[in-house]
Amino acid sequence: MTTSPGIKAKHTPLVKVIRLLSWSALAVLALSPFVLGGHAEELLDDVPSLTAGEPPPPDPALEIPPLPPEAPVTAPLVTPPPVAVAPPPVAVAPPPVVATPVAPPAPAPPAAAAPTAAAKDTLPLIEAKTYNVVVLRHSRSGKIYLFDKKAEELPNVGRILLLKNGIEPIMAFRVMMSKSEKTQFAAKRVRLYKLEALPDNASYLAVEKIADYIPPPPTAQDQADLKELERPLSVQPPVAPPAAANPAPLPNANPALTAVAPPIAVAPAPQPSALPVEIPVAAAAKPPGPRVSPVIGPVAGAVDTTKQDLKANLEPGDEEQAKVNPEDESDPEAGQEIVDEDFNPNEHNKNWLTAQMGAFRNYQDVPKTRLLAGGGFRYGYDVAHTLYFKTSGKHDSLTLEGGLFLYKMVGYFNAGDAFTVLPLIGTARYNLFFGSSFGVFFYAGLMRNFILSQVNANDNQLAAIDSIIPAVGTGVIYEFGPHWNARFDLGYDTISAGVMIRF
Repeated sequence: MTTSPGIKAKHTPLVKVIRLLSWSALAVLALSPFVLGGHAEELLDDVPSLTAGEPPPPDPALEIPPLPPEAPVTAPLVTPPPVAVAPPPVAVAPPPVVATPVAPPAPAPPAAAAPTAAAKDTLPLIEAKTYNVVVLRHSRSGKIYLFDKKAEELPNVGRILLLKNGIEPIMAFRVMMSKSEKTQFAAKRVRLYKLEALPDNASYLAVEKIADYIPPPPTAQDQADLKELERPLSVQPPVAPPAAANPAPLPNANPALTAVAPPIAVAPAPQPSALPVEIPVAAAAKPPGPRVSPVIGPVAGAVDTTKQDLKANLEPGDEEQAKVNPEDESDPEAGQEIVDEDFNPNEHNKNWLTAQMGAFRNYQDVPKTRLLAGGGFRYGYDVAHTLYFKTSGKHDSLTLEGGLFLYKMVGYFNAGDAFTVLPLIGTARYNLFFGSSFGVFFYAGLMRNFILSQVNANDNQLAAIDSIIPAVGTGVIYEFGPHWNARFDLGYDTISAGVMIRF
């Protein structure tokens, strides 16, 4: 007889018990002749009656011995049910095992808090301001750009500006010069992002970091680029040179290929998306022919990124032809205000603070004067700029200045007299700068001497010292560091030298 593995496994204990009882019964029957002796035959004769359901004979001696083997037969038959009931608890146990995997999601909240802390570290608080700027033009080297900012306040020299188009950074600049009257400033390129050159008349969002920064002094190339902005006819170099410098490629290629070539040379894929509005407007403002060369111009300016001189790529006659190009259709007024008026780097630094030591003049009742050693401070404020000179070689300003000094007079009239004098000087100073680091000035005003204390002096002596003296003279200024200048005054009222800071 064959059974399935499941049924066999379920009844295996019961079968074993039945087999054990069967072998036990056979063993008892086999040993009964030896135990019962002469009564074995009678017992064997009574077996059929027992199987037939008849009661055994009432013999007390034969009734007791069979009971021990019957007890194991009936008892094991009752015990198997608990064995069959035991497996259900095993089936109930798995639910806790299934419930335990639900616990792991609990640690998820701490993991979500980690990005908040990391984001806080990577996003420090930076004080900055934003405004829109428009690209007017750039130098032929492509390093210095001229921008227009339609706002009252211009960025200070040395500030870093990041130009963005939407959320994408385009180019970073350092401010070098500014022109408050024209709301224009010049800045040097310090880092490239998406573009190698910015097109004219393009508008960008400028992000200016508010921080104290001392810029490095301009290099010789920077000075040359700034001077290039003041030449009236240098606005056109990006237009004419490509036509004269590359005469051979133009006959070999049709105009369509020539117009497509510049974007291939520029190569940045994001360029069309970075300026979706400005480039079509500029192209529509001029005929297709002249607009091909301005695109090539920025590409040539990009040669600067490989540290090559742009002039090495131009033929000798290209510059002169660019200067006299009569076909340029750019706005003459916009170019003229850039060219004729240069930018004073200290124009926005209108405050002057000077510490001086020197000799100061005072009268005596005899026809001679004395110069007395003393020291003090001056403060000046610029009230006007570019009065007569507006080029990079020369620019001027007018400053109102007041000074407070102190000196001691001992034995001035007599051997025993002493005076403590406080001169107060007020002047108007005209400054004329040659370049960005050297200048001369002329001043005129009055010096009023006040006596703070005196010893052994009469009224006439006090009246002679407590006097008003004309303050007229000249001097020189030399810039030896960012915002720091050396100053020397030579005048009727004083001969002094000191250090001056502009801010």
